[in-house]
Amino acid sequence: MTRPLTNNDQAEILNAALQLLRLGVDGGNQSISNTVGESLLQIIDFARDQLILWPVCQGLIKAAEGSPREQAIGLIAKSIIADIDRQAMQTRDQLVELNDALAVGGISPVFLKGAAFVADEGMQPQPWRPMCDLDFLIDPHEVNQVVAIANTLGYEPVHKRYSEKYDVHYPMLLRPPDVVGLEAHIKLTWADMPDFFSSSAFREHSRCIEYGNGVVLIPSDMHRLAHLILHAQISGRRYDRYEFVLRELLDWHHLSRRRTVDLEHLERQFMNAGYGNHYLAFAAFCDQFWNPERAESGQANFRLTDQWRAKAMRALVDQRFHGRALLLSWLRIIARALLSPSETARLARSLKHARRPHQIRQVFDALIGR
Repeated sequence: MTRPLTNNDQAEILNAALQLLRLGVDGGNQSISNTVGESLLQIIDFARDQLILWPVCQGLIKAAEGSPREQAIGLIAKSIIADIDRQAMQTRDQLVELNDALAVGGISPVFLKGAAFVADEGMQPQPWRPMCDLDFLIDPHEVNQVVAIANTLGYEPVHKRYSEKYDVHYPMLLRPPDVVGLEAHIKLTWADMPDFFSSSAFREHSRCIEYGNGVVLIPSDMHRLAHLILHAQISGRRYDRYEFVLRELLDWHHLSRRRTVDLEHLERQFMNAGYGNHYLAFAAFCDQFWNPERAESGQANFRLTDQWRAKAMRALVDQRFHGRALLLSWLRIIARALLSPSETARLARSLKHARRPHQIRQVFDALIGR
């Protein structure tokens, strides 16, 4: 019988996955450590959960080059990459089909997150960037028309509970056997944010990308990076829960280095919104991985952000710690809901989110000490 993984085991798997991630993205020469050989399946599962499987497998292939002993690992990685490439092509086809159908209906959505990376490259597949759904921003009055168009393509909502007042997006639209759904956003967050983060600002500063016989809209690079942090740290409440999904390292890496991005200006925008620490913690986590010198020299509040990063790293390997952080976060949400009718309604609706059963199980496991 295989023994349960300890926190030390999980930490070794995390470190191996991060080494392979860096190797898969930046290249270089690195041999496969004993941890990789002994825990290959666990590393693959961890990378899949953290949505970094494609670059980690690229790292495995590079590490296995020139080593007959490691050829089997390289072959496994190539097989996984081939499957991911096929899924990325299917996702790209879904995006083109959707955008073309909406264009015929006179709707010009602004595609967000992973869909924006595909659109930014002329609608070419981006296998490094897995997606659970295609996110796009529309005007609230366009919701019914968008849903009707999606219905003609075979998509159906997972449920029909929708409130323009309380919901950020219409319920996810799915089309089996496709694994990627559609999320039509009418706003970017439930949080009260300044104009820079508004839907109108994202539309006003959107870019038009041509592909084939069509065009697609995506936000500016600055707004895409802002949305990355807004969605993770504030809307997803990951700052309070010490959560970090490692895929976000890749999004930051691709966007933050662009000449069109002014990180100091972005920091000021979050500071002005009252979420400066949320931005600094996220930026420090990413910089500590990609550019540790900048992380230590460029952060005004390095001690605070380094503490957050350490707790987020711990949450990646310590289920009990993560569960307790989730519990405290939910208790704070419930306390706020008791003081505000609008927060009560938002909490009631959020409990129906697809991830809630998983989060509740994590909290339960922490409480009983599993």
